[in-house]
Amino acid sequence: MLVAPSADTATALLGNVTTRIIRPMYSSPPVHGSRLATLLLTDAELNGEWRAELKTMADRIIDMRGRLVAELVAKGQPLKKWKHISDQIGMFAFTGLTPAQVDSMLD
Repeated sequence: MLVAPSADTATALLGNVTTRIIRPMYSSPPVHGSRLATLLLTDAELNGEWRAELKTMADRIIDMRGRLVAELVAKGQPLKKWKHISDQIGMFAFTGLTPAQVDSMLD
């Protein structure tokens, strides 16, 4: 909220607030992300911990994908239909499952 002696002054103040305060907040990326990255990449101990956590996460993703494919095959699905899941890399995977198929796996 701005308090000003007139509507014209309030409009001018709002313009200043927008230009000098609000716009830079949204237009410029915050520095905390780059500072954190610099710290993780330059401190040997933190870098080691970070890499260990990344490895744990990556291994869990690989394991979960393998377990999903194994369960689908155990339920009679052909491996060639689902092998793309365990062959993918990265955090996200396309399963191709329909909502009904997901629901039946949860039951």
